[in-house]
Amino acid sequence: MTTPVVLDAFDHRLLDLLQEDAGRTLTALGEAVGLSPSAVQRRLKRYRAHGSLRMGLIKSVEEA
Repeated sequence: MTTPVVLDAFDHRLLDLLQEDAGRTLTALGEAVGLSPSAVQRRLKRYRAHGSLRMGLIKSVEEA
C-alpha cells in the first residue's frame, strides 16, 4: 500500500496547469507557480512515483 501524498498549494496549481497543457516546460511551470524548474521536476518525479502522473496523464487525487 502506498503512502498518501499530501498536496500543498504549489502541487494543486502544478496539477491544474498540467491538466490544461501537459507540454509546458519545467521553466514555464515554475514561473507560473513561483518555483524553480528543479523544484518542479522533483514534484513531478514524486507524482510519477506515487502513480498520480503517468505518460502525461494525471489522475485526480480521488482516483489515486
